[in-house]
This record gives sequence, C-alpha cells and structure tokens, in this order.
Amino acid sequence: MHLAQLQTLSPWLAHLTTWHVALLLVVETVPPTMLLLPAAQGGLTAAVGLYSTLGCLLLTAAVAAMGKGLELGVTDSEFEVVQQALGNSDRYYRVMATDINTRPNSAQRASLAFRSVVAAWLSSRNDAALAACGLCFVDVLFLGGLWRASGDLTAPVVAAVLINAVDYWNAHQAVLKREAKVSQHNRSDGSGSHSRANDL
Repeated sequence: MHLAQLQTLSPWLAHLTTWHVALLLVVETVPPTMLLLPAAQGGLTAAVGLYSTLGCLLLTAAVAAMGKGLELGVTDSEFEVVQQALGNSDRYYRVMATDINTRPNSAQRASLAFRSVVAAWLSSRNDAALAACGLCFVDVLFLGGLWRASGDLTAPVVAAVLINAVDYWNAHQAVLKREAKVSQHNRSDGSGSHSRANDL
C-alpha cells in the first residue's frame, strides 16, 4: 500500500522542500476533510432524508473507502494489459528459448515464473486496495466521531493533518533517499566513465 502511495506521490515530492510538502499537505487535507464531513453529510441528509448522524457518517465512510479502494486497485486497463501478457507469455518465452544452448523446458519454467510474478503482483495490489479501504473507512469514522464529539470542525481537521503529516513525511523522506541514491549512482557512473576515458 505504501509503495502504491509512494508511486503516486513521487512526481510531486521529488523536488519539493519541507515547506512545500507542508503546504501540499494542508492543501490536500483540509478541503477534502471539509467536504467529507459537513458537506457530504449535509448533502446526504438533504438528498436521502437520512436524519441519523451515524447513518450519514457510515455512508460517507463507505463511499470514501470505496473511492480509496478504486484508486489503489488494479484498473481495467492494467488488468487487460496483464491478461494480454499472460496470454502471450508462453509464445514469447518459446521464441526467446530457441537458442541452441537453452534447455528444453526453460521456456516453460520462465513462463511459469512470469505467471507467478503476475499473480503475486495482482494479489498484492488487491490486498493493498482492501487494506486502504479498511483504513479509510476507520479514518472517516474516527474523524466524523471526533467532529460530533467535539462539536467543532477544528478537531477533525487538525487530526487529519496530523495523520496525513506522518504519511507525507515518510513519503518525502523515501523519495529524497531514492533521489540521492540515483544521483550518487549517476555521479559514480559518470566519474568512472571519465576515468576510463582519461586512461585511454
């Protein structure tokens, strides 16, 4: 789940300073919290005539959780690409194994390994989507309960910012570490190629 989040956030976080990340956190947390709690529940009350605050909160949490699951789950286009790759894997590995030095069953083993990796990827994406659904549902219930208990929208907004700050901080640190590794790797490759060129 964190890997999927990191892949989603990496383009934005790659070259941001800590202050930019804090601003992004506030911009991406406060408006959705305002929409999620009073606006969504008020809209549900008006549209459906659901006067139970718990019923509105449960429905809001369910819709938010479903959206989070769809966001992180395998999309139709991804599934279609994976199915095409699975359908072509036997033929691909048979063609690749036409070399004289390959073993007769190496194409079958390679295809089976590919199928195993695909199955593991699909399973991990589905597990991440289910976990995100559950966490989002609990998160919305917690924030809504905090709002109802305190009677003030400030408490759930601050709680949402603090909860998301942990995720943003960890994601930003992971992106910075990865960027530093890539930069260091590029520098070491560049210096190695320069020294080899100078030796020639």
